[in-house]
Amino acid sequence: MRIALTLFLVLAPGLAAAAPEDPGPLNTLIYEPGTVLADNVEIPVQVHHPDGPGPFPVVTLMHGNLRTGRYHAVLAQTLASRGFVVLLPDMPCGLSGCDHEANARQLQALLAWAVTESAGSGALAGKIDGTKQGMIGHSYGGLGTFLSARPNTVQAIVLFDPKDDLGAAANDATMVDVPSAHLMATNRGACNDDWGTAVYPQTGAPHLRIRVVGSGHCDPEDPSDSLCPLACGRGDRSTTPIFRRYAIAFLGCVLQADPSYAPYIGGAELDADQTANRLDQVDQAELLTLPCQGAAPPFDAGISVDTGVVPSDDTGTGPADQGLLGDTGASPDAGIRPDAASPSPSPTDDAEGCTSLGGAALPTTLLLLGLSAFRRRRTPPQ
Repeated sequence: MRIALTLFLVLAPGLAAAAPEDPGPLNTLIYEPGTVLADNVEIPVQVHHPDGPGPFPVVTLMHGNLRTGRYHAVLAQTLASRGFVVLLPDMPCGLSGCDHEANARQLQALLAWAVTESAGSGALAGKIDGTKQGMIGHSYGGLGTFLSARPNTVQAIVLFDPKDDLGAAANDATMVDVPSAHLMATNRGACNDDWGTAVYPQTGAPHLRIRVVGSGHCDPEDPSDSLCPLACGRGDRSTTPIFRRYAIAFLGCVLQADPSYAPYIGGAELDADQTANRLDQVDQAELLTLPCQGAAPPFDAGISVDTGVVPSDDTGTGPADQGLLGDTGASPDAGIRPDAASPSPSPTDDAEGCTSLGGAALPTTLLLLGLSAFRRRRTPPQ
């Protein structure tokens, strides 16, 4: 078990950042519990949380297929600096894809584990408000997250360019009526589909759909590497903070009832981003009923799942080193470094975007794996 302090801010406590994608006023910690037993599967997890007394809302953040949690480290750290506890797992997806129903159960079990830990005397004691739970997912991680919300087990979900698989989402979309934000990429490739028009319209309100202009399927990741655009299509890494902006604003609106996020959720800042051509294909319904607009919270979660934790082997190897894809060529300094105090990865990393293969054809999958192996051979030992 390891705990590391991340000096993630230059602002004084109590001073709000200029925009949701920027670091907030809280220092953050990274806690490594080892491997959590979630729905009878041992899953490596890192927990990003504020360095201060809770309780705070808790959020899962699921990566796409053939990826690991470290590819969403910047978002996890930013959320923690803004008052969230974030569970960053390495989910069991692989060459054959993801078992989406299993992922849905595992995500629910991870939340239940965190709530139980908060009630104990360990590193998360008192940190978590179990009535305020949310989920974020990318690509196939978005599909698993989406399925976790049927029936209602969380208060809010955010989906980064989610990808359906054989109609799993479309078939059950009417069962998802928690507040949801669907943040879509512009550029099409092997790894995305028609979710924005086929799945989103069937979900219950309040909900929000936006398309980030110029973005590709890979761009929600931060940090990232240069492999994914070859398989999933190239985007624009300058759009990455926009995904972070609306993910944090939506969760802050619903789970924290923070009125400072209201302009981004159906207000003037959302309009300004459309006018500046940062967003298009915006669709929204009943956003004024959300807590940051002065409305009451939608409901309580009440998840109850039996879970356990397998202690770490204390070798210093964290989830970033136990990735499903292995070494993808990303810089070691760009990933999560729980064994040392360090600044967060830059939100404007110059590396090309890369993400899950979620649903790509087998040749695309093999291409990315082959390129990863090639990069491993060329990368000198660290």
